This record gives sequence, C-alpha cells and structure tokens, in this order.
Amino acid sequence: MSGCRRELLKVASVSGNTITVTTALHDTYNPLLNAAVVQKLLNPVAGITVKDITFGWIGHGELWLADVRSCGLHGHWGYVQNVVFTLLYGNSDFNLAWNNVTVSGAGNLNGTAMNLWVQGNPSVNGASISNLNPGSGPSPSDLRFPAQRNGTFTNITVDASGAYGRPVKVHASRYNTFNSLTSKNGAADYNGIALNYYSSHNTFNGCVVMNNGTAGTGTGNAGINTFGNFNQYNSFQNCTVSGNGNVQFYISGFDALGLAQDSHNTVSGGTFTGSNGSEAVMDIQGDATLITGATINGPGRQGIYLDTQAT
Repeated sequence: MSGCRRELLKVASVSGNTITVTTALHDTYNPLLNAAVVQKLLNPVAGITVKDITFGWIGHGELWLADVRSCGLHGHWGYVQNVVFTLLYGNSDFNLAWNNVTVSGAGNLNGTAMNLWVQGNPSVNGASISNLNPGSGPSPSDLRFPAQRNGTFTNITVDASGAYGRPVKVHASRYNTFNSLTSKNGAADYNGIALNYYSSHNTFNGCVVMNNGTAGTGTGNAGINTFGNFNQYNSFQNCTVSGNGNVQFYISGFDALGLAQDSHNTVSGGTFTGSNGSEAVMDIQGDATLITGATINGPGRQGIYLDTQAT
C-alpha cells in the first residue's frame, strides 16, 4: 500500500543478535510502538549490467527487476509500441542504478510508465519520459517513487502530454535528493509533483513544474502539492513553477480527516508564477512552512495565502 513505510537495507555483518547495516535506517524501528518488523531478503541477484538495448513492439510487457542489488541499467531504452502496463519496474532493490533511459509509448490505466518501488540507495542519472499512452483515472503515474530511501535522482524530464494520470508521484519516500526534475504538460488535474503518505526529508533542487492540469479553478490541482498526510521537512530550492491550473504551490490539508499534518516544508529561492486571478499562487494549510528568497508573480488572488488550517 502507498502509505506503508518500508525500507531496504544491506547487512554488513552479524554478531549474535546484533546486525550492522551499511546505510542508515531512515525510519524509527520500534516494534512496541509502530508494529515494525524485519525480514530477510534471500538470494538477491547482484552485479548485473544491462545497457544499450532498445525494446519495441511489445504488446503487454516490461523490464522487471525484483530483489536486485548493486546493478546498473545503462544506455537507451526506447519503447515504440503500446505497452499496456509499466515499462520499467524495480521492486525491493538495493543500489539499483538507472542511467540515460528513454521511455515512450508506455503506461495507461493499467500501470505507470516507470515505477521504482521499495528501493534502498537507488539512483537515476538521466531519464526522459514522453509520448505516453492515454488512460483514465488518477491512479496511473508517469513516474512513481514509492517507498524510496536515500536516493539520488538527477536530470529527469517527464512530459505528460496526452496522458491522464499524475506526471510525478512521490509517496512514502524519505531522505531523497532530486536534482533538475522537470514535470510538465499533465493533461488532467492530478498535479505536477505530488507528495503524500509520510514523504519527508526530500530535497528538490532546480525543479521545473509547468503547464500541468486544466485551466479551471477550485480543482485542487497544483504544480507542487503535498497532501496533508504527514509530509514533513521537504525542501524546494530554486524551482521554477508556472502555468499550472489552479494553484502553483500547495501545502494541503487534503488528508481524509482534514488534519493538515504537513509541516516544516521549505521553499528557498525560485520563481512561482500564477495562472489565474481566482486562486493564490501559493496556498499554505500546513504548519511551520518556511518561504524565503522566492519570487512570486501574478496573476493570482493572493501571492501567498495562509489558509484557515495554517499557523
């Protein structure tokens, strides 16, 4: 489930009942308080490099990497025929690296274009996702980051023209760094970058979020949207956000109970330009949001609106 907080770690050594891991544990492990459990992942595949491959004419297929550690995916990945499920998929992997990948003709109602699920120390260095299949409903995402820990994602562009889902979805993910992430041209009101379910301590450097959603107001859409369900300590540095329907930057109270529990999120620098005169450029419902050094342009009913649930 999206809200499950899971993490994959690599064991360095075992001495009696003491296990030493190679990277930090990014969630509190306390079985008495949060029902945490630990389980061994047996016999993972390791040390494989796949590169310079173009896939095409696949009616219903994908590249699926499950239970993998310290592997690399390199080169050009081109998908030229409709594939009705996820194209590139990682599940329960450690140190899985994707380099210079290109995805097209992928994703629809049945699945995302690229989905990296439950990853420890993942990385993407160069990815282009475009020319996606149409679909319906908010569930499919063009690029999805569920349950990521300690990842580095660099030079990624998602052009969601003609697709009908969330261009970029980050959920239950923590302590990741996104460098030069571009999300643009999402056709429906499902945001440009969406963070939900305890996605915290993520840093977005130089992101570009533009022209996502319809031109309507009151839709709940935003260029960048956190959902009120404990998304905390996320940082947006020197981002450019413009042309998105409704609101450009939204710290939301949209969780089911309306508690507005997003807090300590930061905007530092960057430019935020409104798309209409009825909605604020920035709508803040969470607690302890810090906005500093940002340029905020109209149109907009307000530049920054501190909503009734904000303090």
